[in-house]
Amino acid sequence: MRLFYNQFLTQPHVEKFNVERVLAYADGARWEDGGYRADILPPGWQDAEGMPTRGELERVLVVRPVCLTNGPTKGDVKGSGAY
Repeated sequence: MRLFYNQFLTQPHVEKFNVERVLAYADGARWEDGGYRADILPPGWQDAEGMPTRGELERVLVVRPVCLTNGPTKGDVKGSGAY
């Protein structure tokens, strides 16, 4: 599983990290830029057209799912127990 994450999911994780950076900025929260990548989030992104100002969003919730799947949902059908 670790190999899968390191080899195939690096780019999506970097993009997710930068989206969280933008949301933290718009929420006014502190953020450490240890994973900043200029090729995904270019310098000056705070001044981009349509970008909320720092602290403009009052509440932000970031959900970090462990794994996303593609297929029918299991929670919509009543079963006999845990699935």
